[in-house]
Amino acid sequence: MLHLIYIAIIIVLGVWIASLMNKIKKLERNAKPAAEERKDIEEVGRALAEHNKAVQEKIGESKNRIIILLQEKGRVTNDDVQKELEVSDATATRYLDDLEKDGKIIQQGSQKGTFYVLK
Repeated sequence: MLHLIYIAIIIVLGVWIASLMNKIKKLERNAKPAAEERKDIEEVGRALAEHNKAVQEKIGESKNRIIILLQEKGRVTNDDVQKELEVSDATATRYLDDLEKDGKIIQQGSQKGTFYVLK
């Protein structure tokens, strides 16, 4: 009787090991070689760098448009920037804050009466 239990345990272990081996083989077949993965990562990195460059160029162009608007009007408000650039209040505020930090414009007034002029 004990021999039958041992045989059953050996058979169950053999089946379990065989199923694990099949799973390992499937994973190995589906896995990409490291060189392919590295190429994919490099391609994503290049695409991200290009996107970031395009975003920075757009931000620079937007800030230049604000400077041109200031040259034309003499002074602008956050609302003027929002309308001219078709951006949100937060984006207009960020652009104006950046230009102020760069020393290109000066903020005048506060709250509702705030406007900006060239330095």
